[in-house]
Amino acid sequence: MGFTFNQLKAITKTYADGGEFMPALEAVCDTPRRASLLDLFKRDGLSVWTEGNSKLPFLSFSALPGEGHCPGAGECLKFCYSFKGWRNFAPFLRQFQNSRLLDTVAGRRHIVSELDKQLARRKFAGRVVDIRLYVDGDYRNKGEIRFWMNVLRARPNVRAYCYSKSLHFFKEMHAEGYKFPENFKLNLSTGGRFDGLHNELNEAPFVRGRFAAGPVHGSPLKITRDQKVTLTKWAKAEFGGKAIVCPGECGSCTKIGHICGLDKFKGYTVVIPMH
Repeated sequence: MGFTFNQLKAITKTYADGGEFMPALEAVCDTPRRASLLDLFKRDGLSVWTEGNSKLPFLSFSALPGEGHCPGAGECLKFCYSFKGWRNFAPFLRQFQNSRLLDTVAGRRHIVSELDKQLARRKFAGRVVDIRLYVDGDYRNKGEIRFWMNVLRARPNVRAYCYSKSLHFFKEMHAEGYKFPENFKLNLSTGGRFDGLHNELNEAPFVRGRFAAGPVHGSPLKITRDQKVTLTKWAKAEFGGKAIVCPGECGSCTKIGHICGLDKFKGYTVVIPMH
């Protein structure tokens, strides 16, 4: 069995369907490096949270993407960047691990414990800590959303944001009168099955605005001036109102913080190339 995106997608689908996935997972470990990572995955686990890099300098949580894991996914599955990240086996295994942790009470406690260990570090003392939820994957049900909202409500020193296509869950919870914590901001991601709910949700207090993939392909870090003009015009024509092109490096867009987590930019469409 070769190590390909389609092989890994098949494994994640098997897991989502409740099937036995470990034999197939072992079969793709055709190098010593992959076998070593799988041993770590089974024995001690990988880090739950990633600290970030120049592109995403925030504490981040990822879970499995794709069929069975992103209930609101639509056209986005054709160009999902998460699958490209599976060139390296470690991100895939971390996503796999975190999805499994979310499935049990003990696993969720471990996620929270690992978050608190991060927040207790000296570098985060006395400051608001930005967190991005679901860099990969998405909320699979309303219970998963409530879990995260309870985590955030109990930690006012955290400021969390996400991009989601599981908008039917957020619509239902909002209609039920659920109160989302003030330190959470949802960006309405385009390309999903529930894009039709954007206008309905856009004014909800927990929503920052839209995050849209426009008709340009390429890396957000290498976008040209002409591409920026194309994306801005497209976003204004498609959604109206104000639009701004994502610079590709989170936190570099303004001097007061990143747009996707700030009420000051509520209603803006943040637009990015398909990548």
